[in-house]
Amino acid sequence: MRRVMRRWRWALRLTVSLGIITYILVDVDWGDLGSAIVGVDLRWVAAAAVVYVSGQLLSSFKWSLLG
Repeated sequence: MRRVMRRWRWALRLTVSLGIITYILVDVDWGDLGSAIVGVDLRWVAAAAVVYVSGQLLSSFKWSLLG
């Protein structure tokens, strides 16, 4: 019974995800998306990546202390 429920849950997640991706692909204006990507300041992207990786490192350190 649990295996069947897991498969149904997985199928539901897959269906919802594919629906969202399809909606985005159909609804997005590709010209606007392209100009938005070209206009991104890479310094902000790099700063966000540094903050994210730092948070992951701190989290792993915390869990190593708890473990």
